[in-house]
Amino acid sequence: MEELLVRGLCKRFEDKVVLQDFTARFPAGETTCIMGRSGCGKTTLLNILMGFLAPDAGEVRGRPARLSAVFQEDRLLEGFSARANIAFVSPQLPAEQIDRHLAAVGLAQDAGQPVRELSGGMRRRVAIVRAVLAGGDLLLLDEPFKGLDETTRASVASYLRAETPGRTVVMVTHDPDEVALMGGQLLEMEPTGAGDTT
Repeated sequence: MEELLVRGLCKRFEDKVVLQDFTARFPAGETTCIMGRSGCGKTTLLNILMGFLAPDAGEVRGRPARLSAVFQEDRLLEGFSARANIAFVSPQLPAEQIDRHLAAVGLAQDAGQPVRELSGGMRRRVAIVRAVLAGGDLLLLDEPFKGLDETTRASVASYLRAETPGRTVVMVTHDPDEVALMGGQLLEMEPTGAGDTT
């Protein structure tokens, strides 16, 4: 696994410059927290790292063949249970293993519940477990603790740290407390203009 490098990234949407000559290094096997105000391009950067967006200029080097992500939206299958949502992405995993991970984030009693019946914070935790168990060398987290109370947030951060050794983790947040919970390298982004709404 090699480090992830971005060099000279530029991205605009019509007349809105979101990234301007952005360069950063994400060490392999370590956590990097990206912090910045709304509109500084954090989500745009993640979408470029995932290959969902092409930059107008610049390059991404070292992106692995397999990665997983937690998006700002949970993107769960509404009619599926919490367990089935994870099994859909990782069909090779036994139900017992999935249930252990759900229990680790406080969802021991909810594995069989359709996610449409779960609260926002519970759904968020399902999305996090799904991304962790999907594997891959790179895990991208876009505001992963959104909707979680302070105690749950600390518990889920502990779960993420315990389950991602050796993986490159890139987390977007606007909250310095979340940076403290996750640790690792801090990368602060400054707005370049009116950009995305992250």
